[in-house]
Amino acid sequence: MKNVIMFLVFGLLVNSKLLSAKALIEPHVAYNVSASTSGQATAQTYTGIQYGAKFIYYQKLLGFNAGLDYTRSSYDLKTSGGMTQEGYVRNEYGGTIGYNFANLYRGWVTYYFSNKSEIGSGTYHDGNTIELGFGYQLTPSVSLNGGYRMVTFTEVRSGTGSNVSQLSESLKFNEIVVGISFPYLL
Repeated sequence: MKNVIMFLVFGLLVNSKLLSAKALIEPHVAYNVSASTSGQATAQTYTGIQYGAKFIYYQKLLGFNAGLDYTRSSYDLKTSGGMTQEGYVRNEYGGTIGYNFANLYRGWVTYYFSNKSEIGSGTYHDGNTIELGFGYQLTPSVSLNGGYRMVTFTEVRSGTGSNVSQLSESLKFNEIVVGISFPYLL
């Protein structure tokens, strides 16, 4: 009986016009202005574009939101020795939670539980990413965003993915990104 009551209360909150519960989709594009390794023997840096979309459930009155995020990134990786590796592609899937402050400012945390990077032909890294983001809403449909991302790779795969090995030392990158997004209420 307790579960039934909790389900009914949750249903009323979700559907209440007073709380203005909405779903939105938010395409986003950003530029990675700074990315570098931390604690690695060989320093690596990269810059590049990333794009994707969030599907978010948003409580307007309370300001909270939660949802899913997909981000795809393309970079050219540079090492301290001067070597450049082109065509670095990363796909990330994750969950996001956030809060909107007074309809202009917003902040969020995203945990990308699936982070797969293709480096060259047939070599893949697997790991995760944590993003701390903030935004300023210019209009209801345009937001300027910034973020700090902590990327960690723990596995490397070669070939078709059947040859998996753990990295002896995790590859860790810190990124700073700036971008724009277009929230659209469904």
